[in-house]
Amino acid sequence: EEQEAQSAATMRRLMEYRKKAGVDRTLERAHEDEINEALVLHTQYMRNIAITRAVEVLENVTQYTNYGTMLGGKVYLNLALAYEAQGERMKAKTTYTKLLNNGDQFISSKARELLFGFEAMEFMKTNATFSKEERKTMNFQLPDFTRGTKKKYDMTFFDKEAADYRARMKSADKRIAAKTAQFASTSGDDGDAADRRDLVEMSEDGKVVGGECDVVVIGSGVAGLSCAALLGRYGYKVLVLESHNHAGGAAHCFEIKGAAGMYKFDSGPSLFSGISTDPDEMKSNGQCVNPLKQVLDAVGETVPCVNYDTWGVCLPEGDFAATVGSEPFQSDLRMLFPGEEGEKAVAEWRKLQAYMTPLAAASVALPPAAIRFDIGLVATLFKYLPQMLKYPNVGQLLGPYVNILDKVVPENGERGTKFIRNWLDMLCFLLSGLPANGTITAEVAFMFAEWYRPGVKLDYPKGGSEGIVDALIRGVEKYGGKVVLGQHVEQIMVEGGEATGVR
Repeated sequence: EEQEAQSAATMRRLMEYRKKAGVDRTLERAHEDEINEALVLHTQYMRNIAITRAVEVLENVTQYTNYGTMLGGKVYLNLALAYEAQGERMKAKTTYTKLLNNGDQFISSKARELLFGFEAMEFMKTNATFSKEERKTMNFQLPDFTRGTKKKYDMTFFDKEAADYRARMKSADKRIAAKTAQFASTSGDDGDAADRRDLVEMSEDGKVVGGECDVVVIGSGVAGLSCAALLGRYGYKVLVLESHNHAGGAAHCFEIKGAAGMYKFDSGPSLFSGISTDPDEMKSNGQCVNPLKQVLDAVGETVPCVNYDTWGVCLPEGDFAATVGSEPFQSDLRMLFPGEEGEKAVAEWRKLQAYMTPLAAASVALPPAAIRFDIGLVATLFKYLPQMLKYPNVGQLLGPYVNILDKVVPENGERGTKFIRNWLDMLCFLLSGLPANGTITAEVAFMFAEWYRPGVKLDYPKGGSEGIVDALIRGVEKYGGKVVLGQHVEQIMVEGGEATGVR
């Protein structure tokens, strides 16, 4: 009797510990079918953009789940994503934080990854280094939106004949396959079932379980969607798999609920130019330095934009309205650093501009899609080589931009010089999501060619970065491709040194 009493007391203490640690599975086991059914319904609601219902169906089963278990982790991770889609960002952040100690490695690492986005935004939103009194301030007076200036456009990188030929061959293959299938059905022969598999096969709970395609693109960021859309334009059968419930990677948007309604924000860098110019005008003039615009034009999609030339900047050195163009930026330097210090900063900026001018000209002469990092570079650059050799230091286009800064703008210079380095580091991040040591020089050269010329305007896509993402998804789907969300790729299958599929 004493042993039984001691065992019962031990079990009670163990149950109390499990509850405190969040790993008690007693209720989860009793209601496991109900929880799994809620997860299936949640997936269906999310796919149909019924966010409120998706939240409700999971909140109803949280009374049976814990943050520390695998099943509970799945419930809370999906619930947090739904909170984020609903605009309840603090609820989402709290949930992600509680999942950091989940015993399943995928759940805890995914929570850590999503939580990082919140921390990054909070870091950029608040600056505790300088007080309001220490910061110089100016009133922001932004001009009315006006039409962008006309730009030239180069489509020589896009082999339209090759794309059209491949599309015709694909169409012919489909007609032959249809006739073969018709003959096989009348003769009683089932044929090769593998040849008739769909692009993607889905399970009842919304997961990809099979399918057949020419190319699988993992991730639906701007790069992945651009790749998929162009492959589809050339006739390839493309499937895009995205782990998140939103497409776009760093370019997706999120909403926050306010007193006056819902407000939409970009989750990543959102500084664009050269994507709103009229395509017919661009084709007739021959040059465009924006690679994204070239992709959109190749797949026949457009992104409505509003245009502006001035944007509010909040920096430790001061808050000011920055206007694109060389002369306005020199005025900003003189405002931030009065007297001799400002004049030295302007001189450093002019020196950098002089060094970048031939590189900017070379970048315009070279279509961005021709730049690559394998042996194929020889073939894609060959036709442009005679024109590019006219410019000095053209080989630096393929290196990181920090190499240029180290050569032209001294790192240990005065305050104005350091500001120029930090400014360009920030612009690199806004352009590519990476600082100067991770951004290719060609991309910054495109920016110098585009931004620091008379009459330049910047673009902002209507609907935020999602406007670009939606256009690229249309480009994928119009050529028979598909983008599937909520599909985490665990493994790339390799046979004989070749990728054959994903799991």
